[in-house]
Amino acid sequence: MAISETSFRDRQGKAQLLQDTVEGFSPAFAPTDTSINAANFQISINGVEAANSNVETLAGNYTTSATQRVALVKTLGSVITQAISYIKSNKNWAAQFKTAKMAADKFRGVRTPKDTAPVPDPGDGTTPPAAEKKRNQGQRAYTELVAHFQAFVNAATSCAGYAPPSTDISLSKFNEHLSTFKGLNQFITTLDGQLTTARALRFRLYFAAAGLQEKFQSVKDAVKGQYGQNSAQFASVKSIKW
Repeated sequence: MAISETSFRDRQGKAQLLQDTVEGFSPAFAPTDTSINAANFQISINGVEAANSNVETLAGNYTTSATQRVALVKTLGSVITQAISYIKSNKNWAAQFKTAKMAADKFRGVRTPKDTAPVPDPGDGTTPPAAEKKRNQGQRAYTELVAHFQAFVNAATSCAGYAPPSTDISLSKFNEHLSTFKGLNQFITTLDGQLTTARALRFRLYFAAAGLQEKFQSVKDAVKGQYGQNSAQFASVKSIKW
């Protein structure tokens, strides 16, 4: 089975099925390697369950925050367009309009790749370069957007008497958006790092030496050794594939 998000839970489920099956054996399953006895094998399964839950929680937070950021950028594009018209309407703000229009054009000219949470390891414990590059490009794009929006807010702030009828394009609203935008960028960057760390830990719990994969096969070998190749016990576990 190829490594994917769903495959981690699938393998956890298969390990639990193996565990539940051998616990029902009579005489009791008693491997000489105590690291794969009923109690310790269950501890290993519980460990990957916790790791899976942690990754899923972090990935969910990443997706939620990324969705909020995309929506914010869309909102900013709309209010910037409205504010530009408001600034342009006052001839006394001609110099500020030029600066604001330049920042607005730069903001609207940035293209952001689709936000994608870090993906599972492909089998060697590293993140696929293509996905890593795409995320890095996305983070740089959003950093640029913050800078352009900051320049736009500065230009609007320099307009003496800037007090639009619409609160949507007020300076206080702009500064609120700016704070939210910076916060989302920082939070998503932090989540990216946490996800990478969490997935690396999960990968080791599954596939490193003495990991769940190795113990899974060792349990099946121990059943075969204890009860025999033609036993009912081995027949009940040999079809449980990793």
